[in-house]
Amino acid sequence: MSLLEIDALCVRYGAVRAVEGVSLHVDEGGAVGLLGANGAGKTSLLRAVSGLLRFHGGSVSGVVRVNGRMVTGAHPSTLVQMGLGQCLEGRRIFADLTVAENLRVGAFARRARADAKRRPVARARTARDQTDR
Repeated sequence: MSLLEIDALCVRYGAVRAVEGVSLHVDEGGAVGLLGANGAGKTSLLRAVSGLLRFHGGSVSGVVRVNGRMVTGAHPSTLVQMGLGQCLEGRRIFADLTVAENLRVGAFARRARADAKRRPVARARTARDQTDR
Protein backbone atom coordinates (compact mmCIF):
# COMPACT_ATOMS: atom_id res chain seq x y z
CA MET A 1 0.00 0.00 0.00
CA SER A 2 1.22 3.50 -0.82
CA LEU A 3 1.64 6.11 1.91
CA LEU A 4 0.17 8.72 -0.42
CA GLU A 5 -2.03 8.07 -3.44
CA ILE A 6 -3.44 10.73 -5.73
CA ASP A 7 -5.82 9.66 -8.48
CA ALA A 8 -7.35 11.88 -11.18
CA LEU A 9 -6.96 15.01 -9.08
CA CYS A 10 -8.45 18.21 -10.51
CA VAL A 11 -8.20 21.71 -9.05
CA ARG A 12 -10.35 24.66 -10.05
CA TYR A 13 -10.51 28.30 -9.07
CA GLY A 14 -14.02 29.17 -10.20
CA ALA A 15 -14.13 28.51 -13.94
CA VAL A 16 -10.32 28.31 -14.21
CA ARG A 17 -8.88 24.80 -14.39
CA ALA A 18 -5.47 24.81 -12.66
CA VAL A 19 -4.80 21.06 -12.46
CA GLU A 20 -6.43 18.32 -14.51
CA GLY A 21 -6.24 14.57 -13.90
CA VAL A 22 -3.00 14.22 -11.91
CA SER A 23 -2.26 10.75 -10.53
CA LEU A 24 0.77 9.62 -8.53
CA HIS A 25 1.73 7.54 -5.53
CA VAL A 26 4.47 7.63 -2.94
CA ASP A 27 5.51 4.38 -1.31
CA GLU A 28 7.06 4.11 2.13
CA GLY A 29 10.64 5.37 1.92
CA GLY A 30 9.96 6.84 -1.53
CA ALA A 31 10.24 10.35 -2.87
CA VAL A 32 8.59 12.18 -5.74
CA GLY A 33 9.78 15.37 -7.39
CA LEU A 34 7.20 17.79 -8.73
CA LEU A 35 8.66 19.94 -11.50
CA GLY A 36 7.07 22.42 -13.86
CA ALA A 37 7.06 25.96 -15.15
CA ASN A 38 5.50 28.86 -13.27
CA GLY A 39 1.72 28.51 -13.45
CA ALA A 40 1.84 24.78 -14.20
CA GLY A 41 -0.19 23.89 -11.09
CA LYS A 42 2.48 22.62 -8.68
CA THR A 43 1.36 24.80 -5.78
CA SER A 44 -2.32 24.14 -6.50
CA LEU A 45 -1.67 20.38 -6.42
CA LEU A 46 0.17 20.63 -3.09
CA ARG A 47 -2.56 22.85 -1.62
CA ALA A 48 -5.21 20.33 -2.68
CA VAL A 49 -3.34 17.40 -1.13
CA SER A 50 -2.52 19.23 2.13
CA GLY A 51 -6.03 20.65 2.60
CA LEU A 52 -4.95 24.28 2.17
CA LEU A 53 -6.77 24.86 -1.13
CA ARG A 54 -9.98 25.94 0.63
CA PHE A 55 -8.14 28.98 2.02
CA HIS A 56 -7.25 30.09 -1.51
CA GLY A 57 -10.73 29.90 -3.03
CA GLY A 58 -10.18 26.65 -4.92
CA SER A 59 -12.07 23.39 -5.19
CA VAL A 60 -10.76 19.87 -5.61
CA SER A 61 -12.08 16.66 -7.15
CA GLY A 62 -10.48 13.27 -7.56
CA VAL A 63 -9.06 11.03 -4.86
CA VAL A 64 -6.37 11.60 -2.22
CA ARG A 65 -5.53 8.72 0.11
CA VAL A 66 -3.12 8.64 3.04
CA ASN A 67 -2.23 5.13 4.22
CA GLY A 68 -5.23 3.84 2.26
CA ARG A 69 -7.71 6.23 3.91
CA MET A 70 -9.62 8.60 1.63
CA VAL A 71 -8.87 12.19 2.72
CA THR A 72 -9.88 14.27 -0.30
CA GLY A 73 -10.97 17.69 0.97
CA ALA A 74 -10.11 16.92 4.60
CA HIS A 75 -9.26 19.80 6.91
CA PRO A 76 -5.50 20.47 7.23
CA SER A 77 -5.54 19.73 10.98
CA THR A 78 -6.91 16.25 10.29
CA LEU A 79 -4.19 15.64 7.71
CA VAL A 80 -1.45 16.85 10.05
CA GLN A 81 -2.64 14.40 12.70
CA MET A 82 -2.24 11.69 10.06
CA GLY A 83 1.33 12.84 9.35
CA LEU A 84 0.68 14.81 6.15
CA GLY A 85 1.55 18.49 6.06
CA GLN A 86 3.02 21.10 3.80
CA CYS A 87 6.14 23.10 4.62
CA LEU A 88 5.61 26.43 2.91
CA GLU A 89 8.28 28.23 0.91
CA GLY A 90 10.55 29.49 3.67
CA ARG A 91 8.34 32.42 4.56
CA ARG A 92 7.98 33.40 8.21
CA ILE A 93 10.50 30.92 9.52
CA PHE A 94 13.46 31.24 11.84
CA ALA A 95 16.48 31.01 9.54
CA ASP A 96 18.83 29.85 12.32
CA LEU A 97 16.62 26.89 13.27
CA THR A 98 16.40 23.51 11.57
CA VAL A 99 13.22 22.46 9.76
CA ALA A 100 12.25 20.24 12.71
CA GLU A 101 12.81 23.09 15.18
CA ASN A 102 10.70 25.48 13.06
CA LEU A 103 7.88 22.93 13.00
CA ARG A 104 8.03 22.51 16.78
CA VAL A 105 7.88 26.29 17.27
CA GLY A 106 4.83 26.48 15.01
CA ALA A 107 3.11 23.69 16.91
CA PHE A 108 3.94 25.33 20.25
CA ALA A 109 2.58 28.71 19.09
CA ARG A 110 -0.66 27.10 17.91
CA ARG A 111 -1.13 25.33 21.27
CA ALA A 112 -0.45 28.58 23.13
CA ARG A 113 -3.11 30.42 21.08
CA ALA A 114 -5.64 27.65 21.75
CA ASP A 115 -4.86 27.73 25.49
CA ALA A 116 -5.24 31.52 25.57
CA LYS A 117 -8.67 31.27 23.95
CA ARG A 118 -9.84 28.84 26.64
CA ARG A 119 -8.58 30.89 29.64
CA PRO A 120 -11.26 33.66 29.59
CA VAL A 121 -13.98 31.01 29.58
CA ALA A 122 -12.46 29.34 32.63
CA ARG A 123 -12.21 32.70 34.46
CA ALA A 124 -15.81 33.56 33.59
CA ARG A 125 -17.01 30.22 34.94
CA THR A 126 -15.08 30.71 38.16
CA ALA A 127 -16.56 34.19 38.69
CA ARG A 128 -20.08 32.93 37.97
CA ASP A 129 -19.64 29.97 40.33
CA GLN A 130 -18.60 32.31 43.15
CA THR A 131 -21.63 34.57 42.70
CA ASP A 132 -23.98 31.57 42.75
CA ARG A 133 -22.95 30.72 46.33
